[in-house]
Amino acid sequence: MVSIIKTKTFKPNRRTGFYTLMYDYGIDEVTDLVETAMKYGIVNKAGAWFTIVDVATGEVVCDEDGNPMKFQGQANLTDYIRENEALLEELKDQIKYQMEEGNE
Repeated sequence: MVSIIKTKTFKPNRRTGFYTLMYDYGIDEVTDLVETAMKYGIVNKAGAWFTIVDVATGEVVCDEDGNPMKFQGQANLTDYIRENEALLEELKDQIKYQMEEGNE
């Protein structure tokens, strides 16, 4: 969590946001992207299992064989998204669209 202790523009002890830090990497963009996608309903969580949902159709995204893509644990999902640049860009676009439309 990021908080501002005291400046000329903010009140003291004001909480402004959250982000994930990794020791060797810095701010972890993909983990924060997954958490934001869960907020907007693009990534569904059921227990320890995560699935990616197509916003336009409402269906679960499938792999090349037609099997629904399921990931056990958030770490496995973030690793897969890091390896797949096309999926990363698609998730970013869907989140930007949801934020612009104001659909929460």
